[in-house]
Amino acid sequence: MNNFSFHYLKNLLILFILFIFNLPIYPQAYDGNVDHSAHATDHEAMSNSMNALAMPMTDHRMGTSMHEGDSHGMVMNPNVMAMNTNSDILPDGCEMVTEEIDITISAGSNYASYNGNIFGFSDPEIKAPPCSKLNITFTNEDEVRHQFMIHGLPRYIYPSGMFHLEANGGYQVTGSLILPSGNETLLIHCDLSRHAELGMIAQLVIGNGGQDL
Repeated sequence: MNNFSFHYLKNLLILFILFIFNLPIYPQAYDGNVDHSAHATDHEAMSNSMNALAMPMTDHRMGTSMHEGDSHGMVMNPNVMAMNTNSDILPDGCEMVTEEIDITISAGSNYASYNGNIFGFSDPEIKAPPCSKLNITFTNEDEVRHQFMIHGLPRYIYPSGMFHLEANGGYQVTGSLILPSGNETLLIHCDLSRHAELGMIAQLVIGNGGQDL
């Protein structure tokens, strides 16, 4: 069999295989378009996740945990916000997380503890050991927006030395932080206009604490 016959039969065999398996005979040209259908599902899932962050208290007061899947950063939507959450970075002097504590703090006019106060927190003082991890659920029982801000944290972990939870009325949000290794007392307040002056102030006592606020 000469070379011409061999190549002719080989090409016929290739065409026969392509025909049997219904494969394209000629390669399709790349048109520059990318199929984003696979990414659409990811974006939809992300959107659903963000919507879940703002679950009203009427749904059995179920909020969303920021310390699951978000070890350090910010999560925000129109109804809730968490800034500078930290689940795993140890402050200087901490060899390990000494204790993990779940805390629920409510905010609203129901907790105005002194005459003349309009707002307040359900607990004006939180106590925790050094190097402990706090999982704080902040529940807003008012109709107006409120914040739960801790100041004086290590700036090399928490930008501006701050931990921040915020929720619209009827919503709750959860975030985590790891406390520093020293004995100190940190300020907690709501930074919205005049809310602190109207009673939204508290303190976090770490270990033996520092100066009473």
